[in-house]
Amino acid sequence: MRAVMRVTPPANSKPLGTSDLARRCRRVPWQRRVSPSARQRLGALPVILAASVVLSACGGSESPASRHLSRPNTGSAAAAGNVIYGIVPPQLPPPGKLAKSVLLAEDLSGGRPFIIHLYTNWAEYPRSLPALDAEIAAYAAHHMLVDLALRYVPPAGDNGDVTGFASYVAAMVAHFAHDRAVAYLQVTNEANSPFNAAASDGAYKNAVGALVDGIEAGARAKSATGSHVRLGFNWFSSFGTQADRGWWSSVGRAGGATFASDVSWVGIDLYPGTYIPPSLPAPGSGHLAATAASDVSQALDNLRANLMPLAGLGSRVAMGISEIGWATIPPARPLSEQAELVKAFMAGACSVAARDHLEFVQWFEMADGTSPTKANPLSTGLASADLVPGPGYTAYRDVVRRGCRALPGFGARVPRP
Repeated sequence: MRAVMRVTPPANSKPLGTSDLARRCRRVPWQRRVSPSARQRLGALPVILAASVVLSACGGSESPASRHLSRPNTGSAAAAGNVIYGIVPPQLPPPGKLAKSVLLAEDLSGGRPFIIHLYTNWAEYPRSLPALDAEIAAYAAHHMLVDLALRYVPPAGDNGDVTGFASYVAAMVAHFAHDRAVAYLQVTNEANSPFNAAASDGAYKNAVGALVDGIEAGARAKSATGSHVRLGFNWFSSFGTQADRGWWSSVGRAGGATFASDVSWVGIDLYPGTYIPPSLPAPGSGHLAATAASDVSQALDNLRANLMPLAGLGSRVAMGISEIGWATIPPARPLSEQAELVKAFMAGACSVAARDHLEFVQWFEMADGTSPTKANPLSTGLASADLVPGPGYTAYRDVVRRGCRALPGFGARVPRP
């Protein structure tokens, strides 16, 4: 449930990482102006967004929309026992839909720190950069942060080229080194899931190698550029204890101490009752909300205590929920039920945030039918495809504005009924 795009560093910058980075970056001449296709996509967007693309593409250190943003202090909310909330919006929408998505995100945030979770991929690098920069600038102009997933979707003929992917990650770190809106870079997407290449990078060759080499190349690029971005990765929960432990152990063997020291955060993609495991009781049983909250808290506790240590990742490394969602399939799974599950999922997350470093929670997704690769056939949006909010949207807005500390039972471990 993810997206497509690319990027390149300024022409006068020193190549980073391996020699393959220089080779790949020389393939595409540096754009000194916005391309005609990008101008068409930008359409009626405010002039400031068009200007930000030009400055970014010409090697400007910051976009106009991001200059007013302070250096992101992404850990402050979590340190206070709260979390930073976020959402997956429609990706690369036309200008009118982008403007409406920004307004909905601003309404959800209520002026609090808020994360926009976007996706891009290696196969589209660098031709989608102007549109990506414009999309980021639109949200940055409203003081929002960005968690950008760098997918391991290879160009034709490059499946398994982990060195090439690592070079791409380094280039992306360099490109966003001074864009204060981009707070997180997620290296690969669901590298443990081999079943759906449209959504998950585990379907490509040597995804674990791509994850490890990508993180390490990104860390070297951070050091070279002074970038503020925080590098991490996500994981799809779950394929069962044996498979989960096997995958995390393989990451530990491939990565070792260098990899572990370069990881700042780990995200979990979690869909209790929608994807596997479908453990929630039937609606009307009286246990739906309590079980949903427990499923979330137990998944996070398992990640921290049993899985991350297999890769050498201890309490220094933050956790986050990169994706969480609940599909509506009326009349069997009505919109009102999604609103109930929004509150239950957030209660489970907050029970963990009270006692552990849970930094962010991001709902998948803002609107039905807007998944960038069309990999999500279900209706997980809080709003309709034309961005009309539903009951789930209202429930999430209330949670975001009140924060964890306002939820009943904050700090208590949620028991399974």
